[in-house]
Amino acid sequence: ILIRYPQFGYYLIIFFIPFDAIMGALGIAEFLTISKFVGIWLVIYVIFRTFIDRASPFDLKSNLWPLLFYFFIVNLISAATSDYTLLSFDNIRQLFTAYLFYTLTLVFITEKGFRTTLPTLVTFSVTLNAVLSVIGFIFLLPVLSSKSDILRATGFSGDPNFFASMSLFVLPLIACQIKTNEKPTLRLFFIAAFFIAISAVVLSFSRSAARVLILVLCLLAFEHLRNLKPKHL
Repeated sequence: ILIRYPQFGYYLIIFFIPFDAIMGALGIAEFLTISKFVGIWLVIYVIFRTFIDRASPFDLKSNLWPLLFYFFIVNLISAATSDYTLLSFDNIRQLFTAYLFYTLTLVFITEKGFRTTLPTLVTFSVTLNAVLSVIGFIFLLPVLSSKSDILRATGFSGDPNFFASMSLFVLPLIACQIKTNEKPTLRLFFIAAFFIAISAVVLSFSRSAARVLILVLCLLAFEHLRNLKPKHL
């Protein structure tokens, strides 16, 4: 499937980002998540396509490349001069991984995919993880929650702060879907998803996420309240 439809692999990576800890939860190669496995495969695919065609068949042009290059050089100099060399170069590795993913985005994402498929996929993926996290929190499931001093919802992301940041990220996307979607059933789904995402942030007990949640809700109110009519209330 990934050979025939490699762009499906790209969307698969996006879908499984909220489920980063699922392999570890199942006791299978915790370091090799599904997203990493598919990502490695897509990098190999791009390299082979370039080798076979004797030139890059992909359009990788972007006005962000010069800025990203300078940013990488600054980080490299910083890591080389840091007192914490191993930690610094591990951050360089993470940055390089982000650059690889940016390259894959330029290869596989289309304008339609960016405007329609991607927001819907991210919303559905994060909402599904948020629903699982609420279930895990209520029924005290250790796979879907974390307990140190207090019980915190994590879903399959493995970290309550990471989980909360993902739930915050989709709130503007969901609000836009509520506003623009004309189908009543889908609009109800996105309204439910909006409140589930807020519940997920609350149950994560992340203090930084709580502050950002207030800010995001204020910005969304400023953006969308003028479109509300009395019948909506």
